[in-house]
Order: sequence, then structure tokens, then C-alpha cells
Amino acid sequence: MVLNSDSYKDTLFIAQTLGNFLKEKDVVLFSGELGAGKTTFIKGICKAKGVNFNRVNSPSFVILNIYEGKIKIFHFDFFRLDTYQILDLGIYDYLEENALFLIEWSCKIKEFLERKDIEVELEYLDLNRRKITFRYFSKRGKNILEGFKRALK
Repeated sequence: MVLNSDSYKDTLFIAQTLGNFLKEKDVVLFSGELGAGKTTFIKGICKAKGVNFNRVNSPSFVILNIYEGKIKIFHFDFFRLDTYQILDLGIYDYLEENALFLIEWSCKIKEFLERKDIEVELEYLDLNRRKITFRYFSKRGKNILEGFKRALK
């Protein structure tokens, strides 16, 4: 499924709508170049889950932010790490928690994850516009995207 966003507000709206369908134990992967809007999209998901929008920021230097809202959210950013460093962090232990998992720069770990539901790929088109591609990897992921698609109509 592919959507186009013409503004920051559009991206947040799309993300919030998706966020309404996410729950604990869901694993959402994010990909896209620097500045494509991955963290902005995550802000929208977090807002849908009752997290203070202003608290959400990129954990590039700390690797993980944990947010408390309607549910616990683990927001990973693996930009500065290589695959082996990520595996050494104990990513599999984190995935046992009762939380929603949002993983930026997932390309570095995707092939090693047994559990993953959907991927959100953001492509920078220009200063305001983004192409957003959604893929699913599991039955749960398919259900998420089907509900999301219906909600956008």
C-alpha cells in the first residue's frame, strides 16, 4: 500500500490513523533516508497512544526512548549502530516486553527479527512531500493494514 503525504500535518494524520490500530507486542519497522520523516511518523503514532507529542524525539544518541501512554512504547533508533552491536544490546529480550515496538533504521536488523508485523518506508520527495509505503510480514500485520486502509476511506 502506498500513500502520498503533501505536508507535515498529512504525515502526522496518516501516522495517528495507523497508530489507532497498533497494540502491545506489535513490531513496526521504519526505513528511509535521513530527513525522510521516520521520527515525525513515530510522533503521530505516539500521539494516537496518548503520549505527549513534545516528548517524542529521535533516540539516535541514546538508542532507545520509552514512552508511557495508553500503552508502553519502545522507540529504537539504530542509525549509529551496526548489526552486531544491535544484537549485543539484547534486542530479543526487549521484544519480550509488553510494549509496542517502533524501530528506526530497521534495515540493519530486519533479517534477524523473527517477529515483525509491518514496515513503513518513507521517501523524501521534496521539502513537504513524502511517499509512504506500507508492507506487512505477518497475519497481524495484514490485519493492521486492512483496518488502516478502511479507516482512511
